[in-house]
Amino acid sequence: MVKRFLYATIISALMLGSDAQALEVNVYPDANSGSSFVFVQGVIQLGDEAKVLQSISGLTKAIVVLSSPGGSPIAAMEIGKAIRLKGLTTVVPDGALCVSACALIWLSGSPRFIGSTGQLGFHAAYIEKDGHLLESGVGNALIGRYLTLLNLPEAAVVFVTNAPPQGMNWLRADSAGRHSIDFRRLADGVPQKKPTSSDPIAVVASFYDALRSGDGSQASALVVPEKRGVGPFSEPNITSYFSRLPQKLQVRQIKRDAPDRFSVDYEYGRADGFKCVTSATVTTVFVYGQHLVQRIAAKC
Repeated sequence: MVKRFLYATIISALMLGSDAQALEVNVYPDANSGSSFVFVQGVIQLGDEAKVLQSISGLTKAIVVLSSPGGSPIAAMEIGKAIRLKGLTTVVPDGALCVSACALIWLSGSPRFIGSTGQLGFHAAYIEKDGHLLESGVGNALIGRYLTLLNLPEAAVVFVTNAPPQGMNWLRADSAGRHSIDFRRLADGVPQKKPTSSDPIAVVASFYDALRSGDGSQASALVVPEKRGVGPFSEPNITSYFSRLPQKLQVRQIKRDAPDRFSVDYEYGRADGFKCVTSATVTTVFVYGQHLVQRIAAKC
């Protein structure tokens, strides 16, 4: 069992260099153990649940290795229900980030594992369903029901649903027992190959594409966890503002000014006749094995 987990963490580390964009699901059977490794990586969008469910439909033994900055809680809960029904293991490997919607999937594992440098956090629930943004109270009620289906105790439900709108409730080894969330640590000292940094311009492009679509969950998932939930990085603010624009946001050009800094020329029009034609300066940072948006300076 330990050997299989070591293998999972090493393979996962090789995959962490790709940027957090469309969800990737890859299945690698292990003939020796009769089990499979299912790697789920990238931003979780509504509809991605079908992709994951199809990948695990024929599996009876599998380890689901997670690396995702978040996304749609609705999709995540559907994935989690399927994982729990099949009794699959979930893992956040060394160096990986698994927050918000991803953390909801991780909770469904039986058992659950976290690498010594894996990061797992919970974020306040703003759920988009059928084109409507549900406020945090309703969103938390749906998540609370999901956690109950996973047979998690009251302390765990409170911890997950009381996460702050800004930043994260991080699950720490020294506090997990207090929140009644059981998990195991992967062995320390596992040799890891460092992930290869890929071009962050794809993350910037994906962020502005999410703004164009008015998808707050998708856009926020591409921002560093510490800045989510407030002002321009708030899921409900993004969804409410950009989804109602009569002239949707259009990017004219993305130019690289420095390795981690970009100029984005774009325009959009509001219902009151105001038209924004501007250039924003976007700063990215490489953290948790991936590029994320750290700061944006824009005039409108």
